[in-house]
Amino acid sequence: MLQVAIYGKGGIGKSTVSANISYQLASEGKTVAQIGCDPKHDSTRLLLNGRTQRTILDHINTGDDSEVLSIGKNGIYCLEAGGPEPGVGCAGRGILTAFDFIEKPSSSDKLLSIIARAVEKRRLVLENQQLLANLQQENGPVLIGRSPQMQQLRKMILNVADTGADVLIYGETGCGKEVV
Repeated sequence: MLQVAIYGKGGIGKSTVSANISYQLASEGKTVAQIGCDPKHDSTRLLLNGRTQRTILDHINTGDDSEVLSIGKNGIYCLEAGGPEPGVGCAGRGILTAFDFIEKPSSSDKLLSIIARAVEKRRLVLENQQLLANLQQENGPVLIGRSPQMQQLRKMILNVADTGADVLIYGETGCGKEVV
């Protein structure tokens, strides 16, 4: 198992670099866990499309049963250690506590349950993406509605889709231009 830790002063891009390394390794088919220790959740937030998640320290300190493991881009397992706000103390304590939690969870059954749910969620996301891709390939874009106007729109999209022609789509704000 390869373990990589990136250290350095604040604001030099450690989170961006580590998220990109994780993304690349996952793209190559490796199983990757990104464990962030930044109070801003930078490294995992990049992999979770801007979403932040509950930290391991919050989980330990409050006993809240919320998920601490999320699945990010390319199936990367994302965890956040948590720690003090910037400039308040040693964030190293947070990451050490998080590693202790990962190695010796309060209940191995609980950890296995968390991992099983994360793996199942990832499987369902991939299955959903595949089903949508198949549906789009067979029927064109997934558009809601069966009216004659929607059927005509689908036909036009399918006719133009493979031509390589530039298409201007216009309409009022909120009418769904981005779907097409």
